[in-house]
Amino acid sequence: MQRGKFIYLAALAGTLAFTVSAPRPARAADVGLPTNWKGTDIGDPGMAGSSKVDGDVWTVLGSGADLWGSDNDHFHFVYTPVQGDGSITARMLSTTGGHLDDGWEKTGVMIRADLDQDSAMVHTEMTNRNSGIYWHWRDDKAGQPHDVQARSPREFPIFMRTQRVGNDFAGYISYDGQLWRNIGFNQDLPGWSDTANFGLCVMSHEDSVMDTVKFDKVAVNPGQTQVYGLAAAGGDKSVALKWLALKGAAGYNVFRGPANVPQDRLTPDQLTKLTAKAITDLTFTDNDAALAANSRYIYGVTAVDSSGKDGPVVVARAAVGGPSSTLTDFVSTNIGNNPEKIDDFGIDSTVADTGADLNPTTGVIRIRGGGHDIWDQADDFNFTHQSVTGNFQVQVDALTVPTFTDDWSKGGVMVREDTSQGSRHASLVLAGWMGLHFQYRTTKDSDSAPDGVDSPFTANEARDMLLKHPITLRLTRTGDVIKAEYSTDGTTFVEAPGSPVTLSGLAAKVEVGLPITSHHEGWISEMLLQNLKITPQ
Repeated sequence: MQRGKFIYLAALAGTLAFTVSAPRPARAADVGLPTNWKGTDIGDPGMAGSSKVDGDVWTVLGSGADLWGSDNDHFHFVYTPVQGDGSITARMLSTTGGHLDDGWEKTGVMIRADLDQDSAMVHTEMTNRNSGIYWHWRDDKAGQPHDVQARSPREFPIFMRTQRVGNDFAGYISYDGQLWRNIGFNQDLPGWSDTANFGLCVMSHEDSVMDTVKFDKVAVNPGQTQVYGLAAAGGDKSVALKWLALKGAAGYNVFRGPANVPQDRLTPDQLTKLTAKAITDLTFTDNDAALAANSRYIYGVTAVDSSGKDGPVVVARAAVGGPSSTLTDFVSTNIGNNPEKIDDFGIDSTVADTGADLNPTTGVIRIRGGGHDIWDQADDFNFTHQSVTGNFQVQVDALTVPTFTDDWSKGGVMVREDTSQGSRHASLVLAGWMGLHFQYRTTKDSDSAPDGVDSPFTANEARDMLLKHPITLRLTRTGDVIKAEYSTDGTTFVEAPGSPVTLSGLAAKVEVGLPITSHHEGWISEMLLQNLKITPQ
């Protein structure tokens, strides 16, 4: 079964005991694997998978229709048994092939209770068309799977790690192999046997198609684990941190990075140590008076061993004093009630980690927002915007759809009368699982329109298009009239269904920019865009 959106609550795990199945014979096509590693096809992938290790580079080929359902796993698995706690790490260099027509290719680092099709498992994975990093798990044998989209889009190279601490399992990603971001949830999965299979997974999502994935820096480290369950929640003038106890840790150190440095560009030498000596508490509050309002900070936590040595740095980000924007000449505003809740830890963030980051090297804009919707008069969303007077045209290239915290998580481009809830607006947006939509409110404090699905293409089709070219979104204001257009090749523009719309008596000065809503209070959705232009007409 193909996934449509993530399931964000895991069912309670059962109490079944799992054992590692007898290893299947190593395939002749698996070449150069280290001692105690084997390759096998789980289920019936349709085409036999293989692997080859040449120096530090691992090339893994896998077919298979899916890695989902209660007993529907078909993929190639390269693995080694590990007794007790430990982690598997790999840097993914590239992926080619896979079934791009309907997505859900899955590749990454997996811990698996056995080698059956219906095994309990946890997996840090990357998908193709759906353009994201996922934390994916099956609670127990033959149980229903779950996943959460943790990051968008696909980025190479990227480090992945999956670890086990007793019955607790956690996934991570890293841009440099030094600073690790805990993704998804910690999973408490009782019933596993002491020995499990740690390895690399490749699945193309089509029996007749082969996916080829290259990894390097592959390492399985029995006994080596790191801080997990780290959460950071910002307030008006402080940040609260909380994490889970790590077995064997003598204490923990806490670090903070400079304001408004994105996670993918923070380096270890930018971290300042906040703890004079290791602490034994599992919480930390940063009340430094120097914390700047409307800023985001990345915090790091390490576990300290009995010799006083720090383990790997695990990072989390929090906002202080409100949303922020590093996009020149734009401010970021949370419209409505837009909190970020970290329910697993009993922390409610009064200031959501929302706003816009501009990567000056690539020109990529990352927008993040929560809130229940941009629809009825009680709008809840994040808006990165500037004031514009007179007639104009605003245009931006969408590189991804929003991470789908909900079918109707959505982001794109907006013209808005002001930043109050219920303000009149016209918006051309991509929705997480509902395609492209032109939506507008012509009367203040009324519902938006049109009421119903009116899209020239679905989200699935949008993802296919985005593999080839950005989808350009464009709004043009001429007096009271707003025209919405889109292009899938950057050259030919098509007027969106429902366009144009008239906002009678529209003021000369309006707010123009990038809206995003998660459509799920307590969650944050993000979207990548590029080439934002506002041109007078």
